[in-house]
Amino acid sequence: MFVDSGGQLGQLEITAKRLPPMSLIDTTIKNVKPSAKPVRMFDERGLYLEVSPKGGKWWRLLERARSS
Repeated sequence: MFVDSGGQLGQLEITAKRLPPMSLIDTTIKNVKPSAKPVRMFDERGLYLEVSPKGGKWWRLLERARSS
């Protein structure tokens, strides 16, 4: 969350362009297989799991602030 100029709490706008939003559930995460290119699996709020071609898994958060 962020505080805008009016002093009210708001939510960041997140845009994921590669895959449609989905829930990252335990079964999906355990069953994802590495591919030739890095794979990014997004949820609906900007959190994503990145799987490298060698099989490494990293959690990342994509944040974008609204521009006024």
